[in-house]
Amino acid sequence: MQDQVNHTDIMLPQAIAWIEPTTEQLADQLLDAAELPEGARILDVGAGTGPLVIKAAERGYQVVGIDNAPLTTTYLKGRVEPYPNASADLADANALPYPTDSFDAAFSVLAVMYAGPDAVAEMRRVVKPGGTVAIVHWAKPHMSPYTEIIWSTSKELSVDLPHMGADDFAALLSKAGFTDVRVDPIEASYPMPPAGEFLLEFSPFLVASPAYRTMSPRNRADLDIALAERVRRIETGQDPRPVFEALVAWARA
Repeated sequence: MQDQVNHTDIMLPQAIAWIEPTTEQLADQLLDAAELPEGARILDVGAGTGPLVIKAAERGYQVVGIDNAPLTTTYLKGRVEPYPNASADLADANALPYPTDSFDAAFSVLAVMYAGPDAVAEMRRVVKPGGTVAIVHWAKPHMSPYTEIIWSTSKELSVDLPHMGADDFAALLSKAGFTDVRVDPIEASYPMPPAGEFLLEFSPFLVASPAYRTMSPRNRADLDIALAERVRRIETGQDPRPVFEALVAWARA
């Protein structure tokens, strides 16, 4: 898990600037659809910068957000200080530090599936029987629109990142003991860095790629130019704007 922790923390500024505007929208959609009872106790697994934690706290729910990234969790702890009904814990999704049946609902937005099936089973354990669970995960190998832009510009950087089709997603939750499982597409908009800043903004993601690290300085410069041109074409409508593609799995514990 250490590599994931480091990568998450390294990407913290990008998560705040570019990922959170999208996950805020997803958080609102999930909380609207869940129709939870007043004062429900909620767990957010892989809370990241905390958009769902903050949204839930503002609605009056008792909410706990967990993440396994130390710096990111410290940031979230600062964010929740104004909310007495919210807290943040540094924890492993595969071994949640909470008693069985201690939450009315659990959510995870583009996070828990990286930890694997055991983490899904842990969500099942800590949610009371009949409680609501909603998990958002990527629907396509390229995951985010940003990685789609990078990989369509440089096939050399393309890898098959974790994603899941609707049938496999539903089967995974059923195997973990959930009932009333359904999987739906979920949509959101996203901001785009300016053409000339796109590579700079996502450089921490690129540096994590072995293929990028082995590129010559000339090839990296060529990639910078190509990415700027690709984003510029999207900005001007010459190329289609990539679509945010994700799935949400709903279930009962």
